[in-house]
Amino acid sequence: MNAKQRKTDTRISVADYVTHQIVLSGKSQKDIAEELGYEKPNIITMFKQGKTKVPINKVPEFAKALGVDPIHFLRITLLEYAPSIWEVVEKLLGKTMVSENELEIIQIIRESADGADIAPRNKSEADDLRQVIKKWKKDADDKESKTRRVNIN
Repeated sequence: MNAKQRKTDTRISVADYVTHQIVLSGKSQKDIAEELGYEKPNIITMFKQGKTKVPINKVPEFAKALGVDPIHFLRITLLEYAPSIWEVVEKLLGKTMVSENELEIIQIIRESADGADIAPRNKSEADDLRQVIKKWKKDADDKESKTRRVNIN
């Protein structure tokens, strides 16, 4: 990802992601703070407001507390806080580092292919696959949008 791509990136911010995942988790900020080893829950508020960055070394524990995939959470945090580090990590480990949801998709492909090494045969097939994925993304965005409305009201 180059600098121009980063400027137009529409990914969710770490602060928004944390805010929405806390709502979805049903846990209190106090409970989450305790799970992360913090004495006071105001640190969670600071993460939600984007006033304090989530420490990278806390991502695995934070992901567990929120019930989210740690690889996905790491990706979001590094893309925002240290995009050049994420580029290196992705370059070196990108093919082997997948989230639980990505792994589930890969497993479905493998099961459906019955052991065959498959790939789209042409642009049309690749576009069809992209459309399915875009629909899943839209559904996830709609769910996130509903979470925002619940959190605001």
